[in-house]
Amino acid sequence: MIELLIVIAIILILIAIALPNFLEAQVRAKLAKVKGEFRTLNTALQEYQLDFNQFPPVVDHFSTPFLVRLRPLTTPVKYLTDMPRDPFVRLDGKYGGPEEQSPYPGNIYMYNTGAANFGEGVTDPNSRLQERFSLHSGGPDGVIDFPYYAFSENFILQQRHLVFVYSPTNGTRSTGDIIQRGGEIPNPLPGFGS
Repeated sequence: MIELLIVIAIILILIAIALPNFLEAQVRAKLAKVKGEFRTLNTALQEYQLDFNQFPPVVDHFSTPFLVRLRPLTTPVKYLTDMPRDPFVRLDGKYGGPEEQSPYPGNIYMYNTGAANFGEGVTDPNSRLQERFSLHSGGPDGVIDFPYYAFSENFILQQRHLVFVYSPTNGTRSTGDIIQRGGEIPNPLPGFGS
């Protein structure tokens, strides 16, 4: 009987050692998937822009479902054969827990085109971001913290401490969204580049 308890204790110790490494590897794999799919979406969006001289328009940044925003990439011209899914979103397509439900249903990556720039005054010519876009993933915490495009280079450089931007330097479990911007704007965000 004592031998069985010793064996069980050893197994539990090994599980306690291995489980965090397994979970960390799982998060790293999801981060790699997001990075690859952002690259694919970026290419599809650039091809769409070349054909139509604009990025797929987002009619209402606050209520248009994510799938509708990116549907022009799959029909009638198939820039994508299938819509990539955000691996950090639960299977029911909701970001976060019941108290943190996103107003944006579905587990599609969030896509926005340029809009009013929260970082600078509306009279600043740099705030006119109509030829730019952003892609968002909820990141390891599964919550879209800052669901609006609204990023200028100056805004990001002044606000690097904000928690809504995922940074791999804080460890893979860092909170914040994974954001990639494209179009006519550089990507000064920490994490993934254009």
